[in-house]
Amino acid sequence: MAKKLGLNLRELEILQKNLRVVEDYIKLRVVRTVGVIMVDLLAYTLPRTPYDTGQLRASGTASVTTSFYQRFVGGKASSAFPHDTVEADLGRINSKTVKGMRRKARVFGNVSFRRTNEEGKDIAVWAHEVLLPYVPRPKPVHLLGIPVATKPYTGPKYLEFAWNERVGEYTNLIKNIVNPWDIETDIKGISRIRKRKYTKYTTDVVELVHRQLDAIGWNKITLGGQFIL
Repeated sequence: MAKKLGLNLRELEILQKNLRVVEDYIKLRVVRTVGVIMVDLLAYTLPRTPYDTGQLRASGTASVTTSFYQRFVGGKASSAFPHDTVEADLGRINSKTVKGMRRKARVFGNVSFRRTNEEGKDIAVWAHEVLLPYVPRPKPVHLLGIPVATKPYTGPKYLEFAWNERVGEYTNLIKNIVNPWDIETDIKGISRIRKRKYTKYTTDVVELVHRQLDAIGWNKITLGGQFIL
């Protein structure tokens, strides 16, 4: 087979390696995209999240998990009260992340809040499902004794409403993972020529450098016309 293709064994090895690098490149785009989506979702959720002490908001976390038993925390609620912005760190999602990842591995994104009171009640769920939206004080008579968010623009379904608002952007972003223009540009960026063509009937021998995957800019991933990182 190598002889019919005009390839020597070394060139065949490079071809096989290139195919593995392209596979890891696509995996990296997928994991990075899910990571950016989760950080963005957390950023849109936090300002809607009810707060008093701030413990519920402060627990907000955006993460990515693969079926390869890897979990990466991509963002957390800011440490400063009122915890309404995200401290993002997606740097751990790199070429090492996907090297060796199974071909059929799945990628999961998660935005979570954890808060229980002294009685063990799940406040995160309660605030999402039971609490009523903010109303100016003093409360109307018909709401006396009924739990209502205490801060403007906050209230129930804080995560669900943020998701519904942004899901169109996320869908477009996922569709864009395999867009041919970015892929062509990126592949050129991680290529190096091992041997120049020597006749008009031959082509350059090109090797894709796996470690150069980390040099591919995050500006390939955009939301709402804004660069995320």
